[in-house]
Amino acid sequence: MAILDPRLFDLFETLRASQLDWLIFELMDGIQAGRRSSESPDNLAQARRDVRSDKSYEFSFPPVSEATPMSGDEQIEWAVQYVANRLDATLAELSRSADNLDAILNGDGAKSASIAKRAPGEVIVELSDSDGGRKLGRDDILAASSELPGLRKALEGWSAQVRGQVQP
Repeated sequence: MAILDPRLFDLFETLRASQLDWLIFELMDGIQAGRRSSESPDNLAQARRDVRSDKSYEFSFPPVSEATPMSGDEQIEWAVQYVANRLDATLAELSRSADNLDAILNGDGAKSASIAKRAPGEVIVELSDSDGGRKLGRDDILAASSELPGLRKALEGWSAQVRGQVQP
């Protein structure tokens, strides 16, 4: 099990303050799992050809290799990429979910495809948990999506700074 680099704690605190605690747990799990080796492109291509040709034989899988722990700098780099990619994927999924809810309520897929128009009956999702209630609408998703490139740049700057590549 890898030891978390203490430089990550600032990122964790920022995520906690942003009510993204779930992302902290994913980061910790990913870092502690370490880097796993993957199949070579040649082996993957051969497996695809075998499946497409309907070859019937027993597959022999090599033993699973042990994961290698990530160094402190690798943890920082991995965490920055993971956070940016995960938030991007989450916002894309939220947008698709809003489209689906609009289509269900409005009964017209063409109406829901237009992000610029705000329908009078637009769905706003309200989440209630121990931290209180949160509301989320299409405008919130669009605003967060537009801020993602800036967040990615800020994360990369923070990563370079804590890894000593640039001065604060």
